[in-house]
This record gives sequence, C-alpha cells and structure tokens, in this order.
Amino acid sequence: MSDTFTDSDARYVVRRYLSRVIGTPANPHDVESKYRLACMGSAMESDPGMLSGSTRFVEGEMSSPTIAIHDPKCPLVK
Repeated sequence: MSDTFTDSDARYVVRRYLSRVIGTPANPHDVESKYRLACMGSAMESDPGMLSGSTRFVEGEMSSPTIAIHDPKCPLVK
C-alpha cells in the first residue's frame, strides 16, 4: 500500500466523512467506531461535533490541490 494519498483518495475520504456527518453514510455500517476516518490527535477527533448542524454538501465543489503524505497516526482508507 502506498504512503501517498492521491487527490481521488482525499475526495473519497472527505465524501465518506461528510456523508456520515449529514446522516447519509455510503453504507449504514460505515461509522467511525468501525472504520476510522479521523486521524488521532486531529481536530476532527478531538471535536467530532465540529461539523454538527451540517445538512448537505456539494460534492462537485470538493477539491484536493495538495497530495498528503501518510501520517502513521492516520489510517490509510481506500
């Protein structure tokens, strides 16, 4: 498995995370306790309710201009 995320990987993780937040996960079993998306020590982990109240997102407006290098504290999700 590569240590580098592609922009497609980044959009996929963001789409999954936001879908969970608004209550429409890709799969009903796709929950943080089973499939971690928030990196340990990140703002999303320390304040998981930071996006509460969000009701929708526009998938076509997601972009990922920077490719991230894998942080060992953060799971690789594909």
